[in-house]
Amino acid sequence: MELPTYNGTCHPNKYIKRMRAYCKVNQITNEKEILELCILMIDSIITIPRGINSLDALVSSLKLHSTFNIFKNTCKAKLKFLNYVSEKEGGNTATFLANFRSLCDDAEIDNVEDIINLLLYTLSSDKFLKNEFKRKVNGINSVDEILKIFSDVVIDELNVIRYGSLVAFKHVATGKYLSSCNKNYSTGSGFQIVLVKNNLSPNCVWVISKNYELPNESLDKPVSYGSPFYLIHKVSGNKLDMDKRYKSPATKHAEVCTVSKVLQPQRLRLIAIDPVNNDDNNNNYILSKEIINIQTLETKLILRSHESTFTLDNKHYQEVFGHDKRISGNDEWCIELIDDRLE
Repeated sequence: MELPTYNGTCHPNKYIKRMRAYCKVNQITNEKEILELCILMIDSIITIPRGINSLDALVSSLKLHSTFNIFKNTCKAKLKFLNYVSEKEGGNTATFLANFRSLCDDAEIDNVEDIINLLLYTLSSDKFLKNEFKRKVNGINSVDEILKIFSDVVIDELNVIRYGSLVAFKHVATGKYLSSCNKNYSTGSGFQIVLVKNNLSPNCVWVISKNYELPNESLDKPVSYGSPFYLIHKVSGNKLDMDKRYKSPATKHAEVCTVSKVLQPQRLRLIAIDPVNNDDNNNNYILSKEIINIQTLETKLILRSHESTFTLDNKHYQEVFGHDKRISGNDEWCIELIDDRLE
C-alpha cells in the first residue's frame, strides 16, 4: 500500500481515512505519529498554520484553504454534467450511483432536495424516468432510500412496455405463444390465421403500435393499462383483429385473424389481471412478465385460447378466438419483451 499524499484533489476526510488505513497496515498506532505523517505528506503548495495538534484540526485547516473550495466546485460541476446511461445502452447503475454518491460527499452536498434535483438532471433526456422518480421520492427524506428508489425506477424501465416494443404473449393456461403464419382460414374471413404454438419463434413476435388517435405522442411512450394500441405481427406486418362477423373454425366464437395494413382492425387495449406495478398510481404502466387480458376497445371482445384445435391443409392448429362472456383463466396472457435478436 502506497503512502497517501494530499494536494487538494480529494476530500480532506478521505485523505485522513487513507492515511489511517496505511498506518494500520504498517502498525503505526500512535495518534501523534499519524498526525505528523499526515502533515508531512501534504503538498508544499498548501500551507497550514503551526500548532495543529489533532487530526480534526488538520481537516478543518485543509478545508479553509482555497484548494478545498476549488475541489468542491469541481465536484459540483461534475455532478451537473453527469448523465445516467442504462444497462441497455452499456451503462452500469451501481457504478453510476457509487460515483454520484462519492461526488456528493466530496462536494459536501447532503440536502435531500438538492440530491433529488441532481439525480433528476441526470435523467434529463427521459421524461418517463424523471416523472416516475419524482413521484416515488415525494416525501422521502433518506438519501439511502432515494438512491434505492432511483435504482428501482431505472431497472424497472428496462421492463416497461412501450409503443414500438417487440413483445410475445404466452398463454398462461397452456404455456403456448400467440402466433400467426402464412396460412389463411378456409372459412370465415379467409384472412391469415392466428394460433398458439409451443415454442417461441419469429412468428410469435408482435409490435405494440401507436393508436392512430394519438398522433402527437412519442413512439416510445410507455403503454398504460387501458391505453389503446394496434398489435402488429412482426413477420407479416399484418394487424391482429377480432371480428364477430366471422366464426372461429372450431368453437364458432368471434374469429381472430391478422389483416393487411390497408384494412382497419379493431383497436386493442390491455386489462390488468395481476400487474406487479399496481401501487395505486395514475401511471399504471405495463411491465414485461405481467399477466393481462387483451380486449378490443369498441366491441369488448376478449382474446382467449384453450385446447380446441382446427384443421387446415391436413395440419392441426390450436384455436384462438374472441368472446364477450365472463373472463376466466383461459383469457390470461403473460406479456414478454422480446430481444431484437429473435427477429
